[in-house]
Amino acid sequence: MQFRWYSIGTIFKGNTEITAFKELVHFTRVTSLASQAFAVCSNLKSLHMPNSITTMAYGICRACSSLEDVVISTAITEITQAAFNACAIKHLVLHEGLVNIRTDYAFGNCTQLLDVTFPSTITGIGTDTFRGCTALTEMIFNGTTPPTLGGGNNILGPTSATWPIYVPDSAVDAYKAASSWANYKNRVKGISERPS
Repeated sequence: MQFRWYSIGTIFKGNTEITAFKELVHFTRVTSLASQAFAVCSNLKSLHMPNSITTMAYGICRACSSLEDVVISTAITEITQAAFNACAIKHLVLHEGLVNIRTDYAFGNCTQLLDVTFPSTITGIGTDTFRGCTALTEMIFNGTTPPTLGGGNNILGPTSATWPIYVPDSAVDAYKAASSWANYKNRVKGISERPS
């Protein structure tokens, strides 16, 4: 059954009953998610977006403290502020076609997040995107051109962290030389150095 809704607004915000919303993939006429559409759904563990969704507003899944399984629409080119702030995501693989992650805690305070893989298409990552992600162990960038990082010291987690940031072998020097990567250049390694 295909639903004909174009927007789901905030009817699910704060809902503590739903634990999964894989059915969202059937809302094929929904093209955007409203601000805080699923925010504070404390028992929501899984959310799969249909690829008809092209935009998302502020904090769509903010403080969904049980949310582990997220499938983001492949039509999304920008992830907005606080979109997945304080969720329970452990492994994050961002899709090809994603261009920008906006400033202010897009994935901030995801204290169970272990690793992040970025697509080759990413060109910008905003301030404090991964601030408070204290369990991170690695990041992988697939692009040969380093994305521009916003100001501040917590874009890719704390600058005091020692976990590696893997990039294509041919791009190691480019990442280390990029001005916005000055706080992270000592952690940049070629992907061939990653233990298998």
